[in-house]
Amino acid sequence: MRKLIGALALLAACHKNQPSTAPTNSAPAASSSMSGAADPTAALQTYLAAVKAQDLQAMSLIWGTAKGPARAQMERDYLEKAELITVRCLAHDSFVVIGDAPGIAGKRVFAVSLKRRDLTKTTNFNVVPGPSRRWYVESVDMEPLQQFCN
Repeated sequence: MRKLIGALALLAACHKNQPSTAPTNSAPAASSSMSGAADPTAALQTYLAAVKAQDLQAMSLIWGTAKGPARAQMERDYLEKAELITVRCLAHDSFVVIGDAPGIAGKRVFAVSLKRRDLTKTTNFNVVPGPSRRWYVESVDMEPLQQFCN
């Protein structure tokens, strides 16, 4: 468990952190020819859909920083390991966006409630603007999701 928490802390350190009333189960698919999303909400929805589908390629196109997608900034081996940990900890049956607020340097911070079976946890997702007016999920606060990671 300590190794998993350490890996998640490393993952969080490597990446910097529209209300909905119904659970969201689908999202726009990530285009293989273009990374990021057109707006912050689409970035979050696309990322969570990729996580749910365990689609590492789609995740690598929507996860990133102000410099662009993670796949262009990380070695493939590290990227895939980080994504596998993320899939394990963010696996969900449904999610609800319960808040959206401005963050530092044009970022958006989404409070999201994730539901897996009988367990529901709320955490923050940081979404950042990147090159070509595209948006990327930069980080997730994994601390509230420790029970999901087990």
